[in-house]
Amino acid sequence: MACAAWRASRHVRWWPRRPFRIAKRRGRTLFGQALRLPSSADIDRRLLLGSATFGIGWGLAGFCPGPAIASLATGSLKPLLFVLAMVAGMGVFELAEWLRRRLHRRLHQRESA
Repeated sequence: MACAAWRASRHVRWWPRRPFRIAKRRGRTLFGQALRLPSSADIDRRLLLGSATFGIGWGLAGFCPGPAIASLATGSLKPLLFVLAMVAGMGVFELAEWLRRRLHRRLHQRESA
């Protein structure tokens, strides 16, 4: 048992040093599109808020997004409500991002004019 834990810990320590190693070798997605990998490893306010929101949703509902979608097949109300709330949250995020980009463009245009 201790040997298995030691071997697993070696991989955990190794992983942060070389993220996306396999993806970088490919250069393209499985569908042939250009591969865009994250270029920043910064921990900022947006990352922390997103992580906290994800964790709170998971804790309150008891579902992670993948299993929640799979649980829709049970016909139960709880996964349905979770997935609807998740989709609504994605919509709110996309709207907020659109507004943020739009505001940024307007501010940039005013500065350059």
